[in-house]
Amino acid sequence: MKTKEEIKEITEKIKHFVNDIQIKAKGLEISIPLGDFPSYDSSADELVYFIGYDYTKQHSNKEKHGSTGTFPIYYSLKNSNFIIFDVENNHNELTLEKIEDVLKKAEKSILSCSSK
Repeated sequence: MKTKEEIKEITEKIKHFVNDIQIKAKGLEISIPLGDFPSYDSSADELVYFIGYDYTKQHSNKEKHGSTGTFPIYYSLKNSNFIIFDVENNHNELTLEKIEDVLKKAEKSILSCSSK
């Protein structure tokens, strides 16, 4: 189990990632939820980091305008690992140990939704 300081560092890395990817994501508005970030799921003993994205009017696919999406990152406090849904593997669960690997997958997933 990670310390509170390590959890805070993970949270800051995710917030920094959201700021950085906003520049690269054309036609998308990237955000994190207002309020508790991360949220806590007591039934699974997990922290949940939701990275949301909205398709803006600048997106090249007009059918997507006004639509939303999310890239959830689950952090198991018990196992000290991350769980995501891997878009490259039919959205199957993928368990990763390092936040850097999670953010690489998040970037690939989110940028695949941006304007071409």
